[in-house]
Amino acid sequence: MSDSSNFPTATPIVFTPALLSSLDSSTNSSITRSQSKEQYLQREISNKLNNLINNEKSIISNSIEINQSSENDLMLGSPELNSKLDKIHKILKSSAEAKISKSNELLEIEDNLNNCLLQNKGKPLNCWDLVQKFKSLAGNP
Repeated sequence: MSDSSNFPTATPIVFTPALLSSLDSSTNSSITRSQSKEQYLQREISNKLNNLINNEKSIISNSIEINQSSENDLMLGSPELNSKLDKIHKILKSSAEAKISKSNELLEIEDNLNNCLLQNKGKPLNCWDLVQKFKSLAGNP
């Protein structure tokens, strides 16, 4: 037995033709909202990552400038200069390796997904399995 009751309204509800027309012409579905949200989050993460990398670059360049200004490089001989350049190279290389890298499997599924979406324009649900696999590999539940 269900407890559903109908309550009569005191005022009639009238929807204007403009409202109905705007609702009919709306292309903003839950899927497009989800995709927009995901794109927004990706842009934000990318911006934050770029800010972190730029901060690291400025810290490294400042430390390099301090090291260069603290010592008189003109007095350094070739072996000392080479060791100093090697140290700077190691610092820069470790900074470059700090970037997030994608695995080969993730790159492959990303290419497959892009190709599927291009081949199925207007039918993104045809690629749903690839989307789910990509999300699981990328660590997005």
